[in-house]
Amino acid sequence: MNCAQYPWYFEAHGKTLASAERQKYQLQHQVTQKIVHEFETSNNGSTILQLMMELQEQGNPPPELLKALAPDGVELGEDGMPKIPGMPGLGGDMDPNNCSIM
Repeated sequence: MNCAQYPWYFEAHGKTLASAERQKYQLQHQVTQKIVHEFETSNNGSTILQLMMELQEQGNPPPELLKALAPDGVELGEDGMPKIPGMPGLGGDMDPNNCSIM
């Protein structure tokens, strides 16, 4: 995730965000900045892994940021996962009972 995009997002959408959602995205931004700093300074794998798990606990980033990172032509579902035509379970309708791999 490009942490430089969060300030743009807050500027464009900050007034319409619920307080809890704004706090979640602000925490994501802070943790993402820490990850970048860690890569640029010490590149400590265990610290980076810990920070990535902390980031994952905050859920998906704002949908607008996910869409900005998706390759051209890829449509994302509400859960941030890519919708892949012809692939059941990929695109927000995943039911573990209907797993096509198992």
